[in-house]
Amino acid sequence: MKKTRMLLAAALAAGLALVPAAFAEEAGPLRRELKELAIQPAEIEAIEKIVEKDAVELAKATGDIKVAQARLERLMLDQPPQMDEIRKLVRSSLDLEYAIRMIRIERSIALRRLLGDRRWASLERLVRAYAQARRSGKLKEGDGAEAPAKFLGLLERLEW
Repeated sequence: MKKTRMLLAAALAAGLALVPAAFAEEAGPLRRELKELAIQPAEIEAIEKIVEKDAVELAKATGDIKVAQARLERLMLDQPPQMDEIRKLVRSSLDLEYAIRMIRIERSIALRRLLGDRRWASLERLVRAYAQARRSGKLKEGDGAEAPAKFLGLLERLEW
């Protein structure tokens, strides 16, 4: 445990992109993508601005979709179901999904402009690899690439 902490501290201090052995299967892709991305502090700030730009709108739309899904389930239980209300709710939900999709597309295009094609593709792969490691349970809170914590938080927020 001490050795791991010392290694992690050394990696952080040296600015190395080291991934803990706790999720060795994912370490290869994460380490490779972090190295290829070679993210700089100024770029992290720029990425954060891109993510923050529509964060409130994205959160509201996501919440509204969950509310619409619950309302739809409730409407479908009515005897007889009120099809006009169901149609309106589904249309509203589709509009919200469209808004979310457009926000994510606009973010992706802005990130591509910022990083260039090659590094943008690395970021996209890194987001997927990081998400997969988290979903598989091999990436727990406190684990992760020794990239700045702010950057790891951004990876989670960039998930599709």
